[in-house]
Amino acid sequence: MKNNTVVLLLAVLVVAGCDSAQRTADTLQKEIAAYPSAPSAEAAEKIEQSFDRLDQKIGQLRSAGKIQEAESLDRQRQNLQAQYLAARMTEGLQKMKQAAEGLGSAFREAGEAFGTAIKSQPSSTPEQ
Repeated sequence: MKNNTVVLLLAVLVVAGCDSAQRTADTLQKEIAAYPSAPSAEAAEKIEQSFDRLDQKIGQLRSAGKIQEAESLDRQRQNLQAQYLAARMTEGLQKMKQAAEGLGSAFREAGEAFGTAIKSQPSSTPEQ
């Protein structure tokens, strides 16, 4: 009877561990989905910490001999990593676009100021 209780307890812990690993992956998915709307260093750090936790969970599954679950979760992790990199790339492209627009505005304003300065100068015609 005592052995059955121990086996049952271990089974519950393994299932809880798998559930916890999936919950970590689900949380990470939500963090990545929210990142493009509010990219920040804090959000990026939180995502990196979630990836670290997920890596730990995958390692625990492998150590427990749950190779298929670990490989499945690892594939999910790779997909999440690709989504995160795409979100970071989109953020970078958006910043580049804003910088280019700002540079264009600066050139336009400088051209207008130069044109105004030229127009306000008295014209010098050669005397005859």
